[in-house]
Amino acid sequence: MNPVSRSSRLVRLPLVAATVLGLVLVSACGVGPEVLAPTTAAQVGDDRISVDEVDQATDDLCTMLGQLVEAGNDAAVPGGVARQDMVSALSLRSLADQLSAEYDVEVGEAVAAAADAQEQQLSGAGVDADAIEAVLPQITAGAYFAEVLVAIGREELGLPDTDDNASEALDAGLETAVAWQEENGFEVNPRFGTIELAVGEQGLVRGLSETSVAVSIEAQAGVDGETNVGDLPASQRCGA
Repeated sequence: MNPVSRSSRLVRLPLVAATVLGLVLVSACGVGPEVLAPTTAAQVGDDRISVDEVDQATDDLCTMLGQLVEAGNDAAVPGGVARQDMVSALSLRSLADQLSAEYDVEVGEAVAAAADAQEQQLSGAGVDADAIEAVLPQITAGAYFAEVLVAIGREELGLPDTDDNASEALDAGLETAVAWQEENGFEVNPRFGTIELAVGEQGLVRGLSETSVAVSIEAQAGVDGETNVGDLPASQRCGA
């Protein structure tokens, strides 16, 4: 079971992409009034995610995508998209960790199954074990977050652990996560765009802000899907 957001679209991230985060790329408002330090990519409750962590996660993702490209897959993405994806992944994992601790839910078995499936897919597509190990926590963050929300929702509603109530439980868990966000804070450095939890069909909303990093017109076009990744300068590509 992988009850990720019902309305998912992740710009030009093939293979792994569709199941990495399950995000919606739309315009969104940032969460919280405080301005984050330049070295901070996101603040999720008490957890600070540094720009260095995002850079390392992005390097790991680009290494993995590069191996997919070498194996003949169309896997390259704009560098700006890769960085934003990793901010989202690290934020989701942090949210899931804190929510699961606060509400005392465990989803290890389901998440392990999702990770095993992803590992087999990548290995079969030509990615080596070290590259998979480095990126697996990020590319399974969406599944982990969704499983935590479902587990919380079932507890809130008193539902059994059966597949037929996953959607209902996910909605209830998302409401709890939104309330947690409002109480504890969830802010993203504007250079990485915006991320916001929302109740309803949107689920997790993500967008590019006016101050998102795009070092050239070509790079911004690549993020918006108007330019082939291969047309971007090498310094603005991930996986190629």
